[in-house]
Amino acid sequence: MYRVLRSKIIGWRGKTLLARSEPLLHECEPHWWLAQPLTKRPDRFRFYIDGRGPRPDNYPCGSGIDMHSRRLVELLSAQGVRHEAFPADVIDARTGEGLGSDYMAFHLLEIHPAVDHRRSDLTYDGDGADRAVIRAVRRLVLTEECLRAGRPMFRPAELFGLVLVHERLVAVMEDHGITGNVYTPLEQFRVGG
Repeated sequence: MYRVLRSKIIGWRGKTLLARSEPLLHECEPHWWLAQPLTKRPDRFRFYIDGRGPRPDNYPCGSGIDMHSRRLVELLSAQGVRHEAFPADVIDARTGEGLGSDYMAFHLLEIHPAVDHRRSDLTYDGDGADRAVIRAVRRLVLTEECLRAGRPMFRPAELFGLVLVHERLVAVMEDHGITGNVYTPLEQFRVGG
């Protein structure tokens, strides 16, 4: 029903394409991953890329700030995904020239408790007694409540660095030819040791 969504890392001409953003995550308030509207941010974000390379809809960005094409942002809006999107300048990292690409900084505003700790196979920070920080995931199972809610896209509160996307939204994005996404089924998702 849900998949882990991430940007596809693209190799091009012997290097990895990865945008660099300004500002960085820690320069925005509240923290980018807290799913609260930003109160401190620039008027325009900046993304520095290799202007000669391909430009997927979900462009991988090393800073954690999501760089999405306007068409992807509009599609997510139409599917009921709660978010903020901010204007962005896309600049060729080699030449410093503006590229005029139609990208935006995308800020997901959905974070919800989702992990079924009893049925998942997880390793916690320390002895795991307080289950405060998950260090490794060998099997990720969502709660029945989360599954019933059927949200199109959200961050699990217990693993807020992840984005989960419902299979219905995956199908819509694939039908619209959205590029740059990797969808990992939950039963195949692993992270950590």
